[in-house]
Amino acid sequence: MLASRLAVLALALAVWPGNALMGQDNPPATPGKPPARSPFADVKPESLTTIMKISDLLCDCFDYPVTHGGGNFQPVFLPFYYTATVREPDLNQSYVFPHLLSTKMDWIPDNTCTRHPYFVFKRWRELVSRLHNPTPAIIAAFMKGWQATHAIGGALRETPEGWSGSLVAYGPEGLPIVTHEYPEPRDYFKLMSDMTLDMFAFRGYTPSPELKAELERPLTKSKEALRVFGKAALVWEKSGSEWALYEEALSYDPDFAEARYWYANQKTWETDNWTAGY
Repeated sequence: MLASRLAVLALALAVWPGNALMGQDNPPATPGKPPARSPFADVKPESLTTIMKISDLLCDCFDYPVTHGGGNFQPVFLPFYYTATVREPDLNQSYVFPHLLSTKMDWIPDNTCTRHPYFVFKRWRELVSRLHNPTPAIIAAFMKGWQATHAIGGALRETPEGWSGSLVAYGPEGLPIVTHEYPEPRDYFKLMSDMTLDMFAFRGYTPSPELKAELERPLTKSKEALRVFGKAALVWEKSGSEWALYEEALSYDPDFAEARYWYANQKTWETDNWTAGY
């Protein structure tokens, strides 16, 4: 029931007027491109005053049987080990892939608190290099420092044929407790969704067909938007340089919702302005 009430709280926050307004400002256009327009620009803001009582929002949509941890999955993500045989490798994939993967794993029903990589990596800028080839002791300390139940790491291989890799979940002692290999090259977001579905199974859940389709949805079709968003991984937190990269990424793909959300999330915490559009 706690999970269902948390889901309700998330729904209530989702209809807060500031959240509905976050997408209304358009990112600057680049030369030769039409001005980008947010898909949320014409959305009419909702109001919490329309909610008569919290019981009206309660549902049992997330009351699933819980296994493998008693309903308390709080992962923290390691940088992924990245190798490539393409002409223009993107070293920032060590950071952007686990960050976007974490947004898909947010859907795991007993995931009560994800430590999203961009937040963690920016806060631990000076220590991130030690997380690339970590010992069990370093992983255990990393998890303890972020009050995590699991650490998620793995490897990425980019080739002209596609993406392959591995996924590893670590327990409190910093030792692997589950490993999945993905040897056959596939689409970037297909690899990400395959990893997510395997973690659903690890936690004891089977997503509905509708949720499975959402998990398999590519987050963006723009390679440039993905490349630019990746540049922000280790840029100083809540800085002008960080905001500029998010705006540039969104100029290539205004529908890159995860980039827009992260920009709005961080900018709002910085300014404490919950009604501005970003």
